[in-house]
Amino acid sequence: MRTKDFQDVKIYRIPPEAKRTRKDGTPRDPKRLGKVHFPVFTADGRSVVGFMVSPPDVAGMIKQPDRFVARDAVRVYEGVIAVDDAKGSYDAAAAKRLGIDLDTCIIWTGMDVVTVQGTKLGYCSDAAFNPKTGAVTSFTLTGGAAAAALLGTIEMPVRYLKGYRDGAMIVDDEAATLELSGGAAANGVCASSKAVNEVYKKFNEENTTNSGQNIQSITSSVDNYTDIKSIDISPGVYVAIARIEFQSLSATGDRKGRLAFSTSSGTFELATECVRAASNNWARLSVCDIFKTNVSGSIKVQASQSSGSAIDTFGCVTFVRLKTL
Repeated sequence: MRTKDFQDVKIYRIPPEAKRTRKDGTPRDPKRLGKVHFPVFTADGRSVVGFMVSPPDVAGMIKQPDRFVARDAVRVYEGVIAVDDAKGSYDAAAAKRLGIDLDTCIIWTGMDVVTVQGTKLGYCSDAAFNPKTGAVTSFTLTGGAAAAALLGTIEMPVRYLKGYRDGAMIVDDEAATLELSGGAAANGVCASSKAVNEVYKKFNEENTTNSGQNIQSITSSVDNYTDIKSIDISPGVYVAIARIEFQSLSATGDRKGRLAFSTSSGTFELATECVRAASNNWARLSVCDIFKTNVSGSIKVQASQSSGSAIDTFGCVTFVRLKTL
């Protein structure tokens, strides 16, 4: 099970044994306790001991403090996630029963992740654990929702966790070599967590190149592309993002922007975007792709339109080399 399975889930209080059935024999509905806010871990990160639950606002306006709910008191009751409504299920009494100090427990999810040597690996977004024992098996590291979709996430075994320092989860340096899964990695593009870090540092890193703008005139031929910008690259795995802006003299037809990869063998389309003109004189397209090449070549930004002409159309491309081949 994963901690995200509980995130923002409504949790209810199970009525005392003597009050669980109405006079007509039907089960009594549990009362709402609140929403699960965060999972709570032991300081060493090896166990999920409970959850911080946000109670409903009083009169819809006054916020109440979060309550600690012990993991072992949570179960399914009448089709909902619920907790035994007993003193030992909550707060200080639950901590005493479990033999833990809430002041030393840590909420690892949402925390920045840094190696012992200082390499930033994104943040901890999730954890996998045994719901019966609370034992944690792994933490999920990511750079954010967009990064997870684009590059995937890293599933870091709990043994890599070294501790806490300056508001961050400190992990073994070897965590930087773990492979991504999901996202682009699921489609055969492999990169390590170091590559994720390169993406989020963006435009000031040596592996990131911004071509600058170039201006071209585009004539009427929707399937014949005009090169606006070209930049040479070496073998590797890349994320490329192109921007094309048309200054068009026509109010009709299509505008197309394309990313292409060109070698001595020919030019191959990577990605394309198209927009139907709604008015004359202006249109903007963004085109992006993740691709792998084993040979050197050129990333090309190209444009075409089906009618009229487009003066002062400009394009540029920014790419990040995720991995050198």
